[in-house]
Amino acid sequence: MIRFLPLVLLASTLAAQTPPDVAMERSGFVVWLKEGPNSPLSAVARRAVGDGLRLGPADADIPLSGIDEYRVYPSGPGVVLEGSGGKRAIARGGPYRIGNTRCISPVLSRARS
Repeated sequence: MIRFLPLVLLASTLAAQTPPDVAMERSGFVVWLKEGPNSPLSAVARRAVGDGLRLGPADADIPLSGIDEYRVYPSGPGVVLEGSGGKRAIARGGPYRIGNTRCISPVLSRARS
Protein backbone atom coordinates (compact mmCIF):
# COMPACT_ATOMS: atom_id res chain seq x y z
CA MET A 1 0.00 0.00 0.00
CA ILE A 2 2.85 2.40 0.75
CA ARG A 3 4.25 1.85 -2.78
CA PHE A 4 1.09 3.31 -4.37
CA LEU A 5 0.85 6.34 -2.08
CA PRO A 6 3.17 8.63 -4.12
CA LEU A 7 1.27 7.82 -7.32
CA VAL A 8 -2.07 8.65 -5.68
CA LEU A 9 -0.70 11.92 -4.32
CA LEU A 10 0.70 12.86 -7.72
CA ALA A 11 -2.59 12.18 -9.49
CA SER A 12 -4.53 14.21 -6.95
CA THR A 13 -2.29 17.28 -7.40
CA LEU A 14 -2.42 17.35 -11.22
CA ALA A 15 -5.92 18.82 -11.36
CA ALA A 16 -4.85 21.53 -8.93
CA GLN A 17 -1.98 22.49 -11.26
CA THR A 18 -4.35 23.85 -13.93
CA PRO A 19 -5.05 27.45 -12.93
CA PRO A 20 -8.65 28.62 -13.42
CA ASP A 21 -7.67 31.11 -16.15
CA VAL A 22 -5.98 28.35 -18.18
CA ALA A 23 -9.02 26.09 -17.79
CA MET A 24 -11.28 28.95 -18.89
CA GLU A 25 -9.09 29.66 -21.94
CA ARG A 26 -9.12 25.99 -22.93
CA SER A 27 -12.91 25.77 -22.65
CA GLY A 28 -13.24 28.96 -24.71
CA PHE A 29 -10.98 27.46 -27.37
CA VAL A 30 -13.17 24.34 -27.55
CA VAL A 31 -16.30 26.50 -27.94
CA TRP A 32 -14.60 28.48 -30.73
CA LEU A 33 -13.58 25.28 -32.52
CA LYS A 34 -17.14 23.94 -32.37
CA GLU A 35 -19.09 27.16 -33.08
CA GLY A 36 -16.79 29.85 -34.48
CA PRO A 37 -17.48 30.95 -38.06
CA ASN A 38 -13.72 31.21 -38.64
CA SER A 39 -12.90 27.87 -36.98
CA PRO A 40 -11.03 25.38 -39.15
CA LEU A 41 -13.82 22.92 -38.30
CA SER A 42 -16.35 25.24 -40.03
CA ALA A 43 -14.43 25.17 -43.31
CA VAL A 44 -16.32 24.17 -46.44
CA ALA A 45 -13.02 23.59 -48.24
CA ARG A 46 -9.33 24.13 -47.81
CA ARG A 47 -7.15 24.20 -50.88
CA ALA A 48 -3.66 25.39 -51.74
CA VAL A 49 -3.82 28.38 -54.07
CA GLY A 50 -0.87 27.22 -56.17
CA ASP A 51 -1.05 29.06 -59.52
CA GLY A 52 -4.68 29.98 -58.85
CA LEU A 53 -8.15 28.68 -57.97
CA ARG A 54 -11.62 29.11 -59.38
CA LEU A 55 -14.46 29.66 -56.94
CA GLY A 56 -18.21 29.59 -57.56
CA PRO A 57 -19.74 27.45 -60.33
CA ALA A 58 -20.30 23.71 -59.97
CA ASP A 59 -17.19 22.88 -62.05
CA ALA A 60 -14.91 25.24 -60.06
CA ASP A 61 -12.06 24.12 -57.80
CA ILE A 62 -14.25 25.16 -54.87
CA PRO A 63 -17.95 25.15 -55.83
CA LEU A 64 -20.03 27.73 -53.94
CA SER A 65 -23.73 27.58 -54.73
CA GLY A 66 -25.30 30.84 -55.84
CA ILE A 67 -21.92 32.55 -56.39
CA ASP A 68 -20.63 33.90 -59.71
CA GLU A 69 -17.19 32.79 -60.82
CA TYR A 70 -14.21 34.25 -58.98
CA ARG A 71 -10.53 33.60 -59.43
CA VAL A 72 -7.94 33.70 -56.68
CA TYR A 73 -4.23 33.81 -57.50
CA PRO A 74 -1.02 34.64 -55.61
CA SER A 75 0.40 38.13 -55.82
CA GLY A 76 3.30 39.27 -53.66
CA PRO A 77 2.71 38.38 -50.01
CA GLY A 78 -1.06 37.84 -50.44
CA VAL A 79 -3.61 36.90 -53.08
CA VAL A 80 -5.78 38.69 -55.63
CA LEU A 81 -9.51 38.02 -55.80
CA GLU A 82 -10.99 38.73 -59.21
CA GLY A 83 -14.67 38.39 -60.10
CA SER A 84 -17.91 40.20 -60.82
CA GLY A 85 -17.13 42.77 -58.12
CA GLY A 86 -13.80 43.68 -59.72
CA LYS A 87 -10.23 42.90 -58.66
CA ARG A 88 -9.09 43.18 -55.06
CA ALA A 89 -5.80 42.44 -53.27
CA ILE A 90 -6.20 40.46 -50.03
CA ALA A 91 -3.44 40.51 -47.41
CA ARG A 92 -2.05 37.27 -46.02
CA GLY A 93 -4.48 35.92 -43.42
CA GLY A 94 -7.02 38.60 -44.33
CA PRO A 95 -10.74 37.78 -44.27
CA TYR A 96 -13.11 38.60 -47.13
CA ARG A 97 -16.64 37.68 -48.19
CA ILE A 98 -18.04 36.30 -51.41
CA GLY A 99 -21.81 36.42 -51.04
CA ASN A 100 -22.59 34.78 -47.72
CA THR A 101 -19.32 32.80 -47.70
CA ARG A 102 -16.48 34.01 -45.50
CA CYS A 103 -13.02 33.29 -46.86
CA ILE A 104 -9.63 33.68 -45.25
CA SER A 105 -6.60 34.37 -47.40
CA PRO A 106 -4.01 31.61 -47.07
CA VAL A 107 -0.56 32.00 -45.73
CA LEU A 108 1.46 31.54 -48.88
CA SER A 109 4.70 29.66 -48.73
CA ARG A 110 7.23 28.69 -51.35
CA ALA A 111 7.79 25.04 -52.19
CA ARG A 112 10.99 23.60 -50.80
CA SER A 113 13.58 22.62 -53.35
